[in-house]
Amino acid sequence: MGRSDSRERDRINTGHSIPLCSMLVAFAILVTSVFPAIGQQPDTNVAQAGYPQQKQQIVIEQDGSKIVLLRWAIGSRDNIIILRIPLAYVPVLGEERLPEPFITTMVAEAMLWGMTPVPRGGSWTRADENQRVISLIESRFSGTAVRDEEQQLRAKASIYLADVKKNYYQLHYNLQIAQKSERFGLKRIGVAHNLGDATPVGLEDFYYVGDDPEQASDFMTCTDDAVPDDPLPGGRRLNPGCQQWFALPSLSATVKLTYRRRHLSEWPEIKRAFIKLIETWK
Repeated sequence: MGRSDSRERDRINTGHSIPLCSMLVAFAILVTSVFPAIGQQPDTNVAQAGYPQQKQQIVIEQDGSKIVLLRWAIGSRDNIIILRIPLAYVPVLGEERLPEPFITTMVAEAMLWGMTPVPRGGSWTRADENQRVISLIESRFSGTAVRDEEQQLRAKASIYLADVKKNYYQLHYNLQIAQKSERFGLKRIGVAHNLGDATPVGLEDFYYVGDDPEQASDFMTCTDDAVPDDPLPGGRRLNPGCQQWFALPSLSATVKLTYRRRHLSEWPEIKRAFIKLIETWK
């Protein structure tokens, strides 16, 4: 439907309510070698050494909590550190078939505003979903071309901006691209329209910091603001969302945070809080 294959591969559609079973599949840490299933007994010798030979390893702490140990490269492929991530943040493990001896991509999730793990079991409400933040963390070594994280971010900005400027909805409705009014300290590019209630959830604006959208230190795509934050239950509308991108030099990575558009005004705080959470894993 006009969206590039490269974007579809790494995109979580924030404008749609995703069933929990599908979300669990999406919340995989992508790894580069076969790893024991969660139900298997961890290697206690590796746990005591604190440096797993596998690219990821689950260990059990003395208090009974489960920790995922991940090999992650910072600065160069030879500088590998161990990230210690509580398993509650990454409930499903998967597999990535790349040759590097370390993890290059991971997905984790947390709840606003305390960045606590997403609760498992029991009922799950729309209010709960509105507080969920999903992160996609991509190492600068995740692709075939080694770039620094700033270059990686700029490459992603170019792809997403191009998609906002030319996509199925823009072509279908013959809409014009315009520089729209700023919001929350962010400049904005999107389509000029008066579709009103007919505005599709898939229509998005590109928000960015600074003067050049393709050189921005922070950028995001969000559902067009004509789509209401609180669609009627049972109606055709779905909750609008945002995808926020930034570079994280301390992890040699770029980070994408996916959350409900209702929190857009708090984008700097969401970024700060998630970086703080990530730093506790080092």
